[in-house]
Amino acid sequence: MKQKLFLFTIYCTTLCALTSCLKSSDNDGIIYHDAAITAFSVGTLKYNRLVNDKRGNDSIAHTTLNGATYRFYIDQLRHEIYNADSLPYGVDAKKVVCSLAAKNGGVVVYQPAGSTEFKYFSTNDFIDFTQPRTFRVYSPDGSSAYNDYTIRVNVRRYPEGRFAWNATAYAASALQGLTMMKAVALNHRLFVMGFKNGQAHLYATANNQPTGWSELTMNVVMGETAVNSLTTDGQHLFTYSNGGVYRSADGQTWQLMGTPTLQQIAGYDDGKLYAVGAGALLVSADNGANWTAETLQDNSNDLPQSCLHLLSFASRVNAHVHNLVLIGNPATSVSTGAQAQLWSTTLNNAAATHAWSYYGLAQSTWQAPRLAQLQVVKIGDNLIAFGGQGLGTNTQTAFKQFYVSGDQGLTWHQNADLKKPTGFESNELAATIALDDEQNVWLITSKTGKVWKTNTAGLRNP
Repeated sequence: MKQKLFLFTIYCTTLCALTSCLKSSDNDGIIYHDAAITAFSVGTLKYNRLVNDKRGNDSIAHTTLNGATYRFYIDQLRHEIYNADSLPYGVDAKKVVCSLAAKNGGVVVYQPAGSTEFKYFSTNDFIDFTQPRTFRVYSPDGSSAYNDYTIRVNVRRYPEGRFAWNATAYAASALQGLTMMKAVALNHRLFVMGFKNGQAHLYATANNQPTGWSELTMNVVMGETAVNSLTTDGQHLFTYSNGGVYRSADGQTWQLMGTPTLQQIAGYDDGKLYAVGAGALLVSADNGANWTAETLQDNSNDLPQSCLHLLSFASRVNAHVHNLVLIGNPATSVSTGAQAQLWSTTLNNAAATHAWSYYGLAQSTWQAPRLAQLQVVKIGDNLIAFGGQGLGTNTQTAFKQFYVSGDQGLTWHQNADLKKPTGFESNELAATIALDDEQNVWLITSKTGKVWKTNTAGLRNP
């Protein structure tokens, strides 16, 4: 009896001590490796789906969506949890039931909307995720050590299929004269790198200021290769020029990270940079300092060599699996065909190895077009390709049309929802397309400097 009373007393004392730590004013948390959220998912969600009635008018169908099919990524370095593939427009994010796991059974609390206090987390709670929520996990060792996580449940802000270009009524004179361009989004800004007068130039504007373009003064003079190599890891810009991999947080101060021999950086995914080198597909897990060759199942001669784009697709059925797709133009010494080249691999957290496969004409006759200044961007579950004059045996006139793929790049078609905006001139010097971090799609040109944005981040499947 005394032993039971002693254990009960210890339990109550620990509970009271933990409760006293729930005040949000306690901002001196200790970073402790055992205080970690290791898994997160959302459950069944209310879904006010936009549909057409028999007359073709808009109507709302009240239904539900299985949120567990959407993968949530956990960045343990930045303590951020988010879904890269946004939930459909119409999902109610105000009342979300979610599940999570903490390392070694650590206690988890969170800040409800409109509250400065923390509340114990329960899988029965309906949590408002219309804004990012702070979750706190305590170390299970009985100390007061904890880590805070920012959890975002991303929902598309516009209905799928409502894709219309909106001219910004502004000509970006700063961008005029660029002979090639590439755009990326970072920290609520859009960056455009272009080439003119023998060197690369970098420009930026805020997402909500299409008239605010200004050139950034870079501390490193870069060449033509830097334009197509421009990419981002979500916190920094990366590019490759004059034999060096460079990183910058603001586009002005660039730091040399490594000096590998590369053809071009393709992109970034899950903590790693990917690039194509001499006869190899390369990967770096340390911001470009060191590179290793990926395993290829097919001939390395079929690797694309220019206008490279790396796209990531989360699995709808397995949170530990995602696909990577590499698209780009072939070397003229290898192919004179009309098609771009596509490679793909599946990454599985539970598997120690993976290999890349080449998808040529034997797998699909509707391949990505081989175009000068080929641009590829991922919007929802679709890929969009756009570019200048056809290369090889491709006879397409410059900037004639968009191509859309709904199967991760295997087949490409025109799409009735996506057409060139009114006023776009086919004799443009260069054009780039990009998706910003507020799910707006930008189309930017360099001869006229015209800029367009869309009212949606989604397309219907082709």
